[in-house]
Amino acid sequence: MTPLERALETVIADLPPEVRARHRFHFAEGWDETLFLALEDGRYWSGGAYLSADTEYDVANVAECMQDLMMEVLWIVWPECPAHDFGLHVDFEARRPVWRCKGGSHVVAPIGALHDAPS
Repeated sequence: MTPLERALETVIADLPPEVRARHRFHFAEGWDETLFLALEDGRYWSGGAYLSADTEYDVANVAECMQDLMMEVLWIVWPECPAHDFGLHVDFEARRPVWRCKGGSHVVAPIGALHDAPS
């Protein structure tokens, strides 16, 4: 399994169960060797983070691409802060990628552990 595939598994763990059950996500190669996160039917959104298999920020990049795909293709705001109902953003805490709420300026959970976060 490649680092990007592991990163995708980590990010998928944070998706709502109904989205995980309904969709299969994969990487699709663009016109200039750029990778995109795509749905099972080939739909994707190209306006997000650049994906590369050679970066230490794989999980953060995949999480940003997943957010873009969810919003721009599926019209789903994801993820949201359970305390403030604001969308969460990718950030880093102690060099680890996390979901941060800008409304309360707090870390909700590490990416991949959103379902373990207190609600």
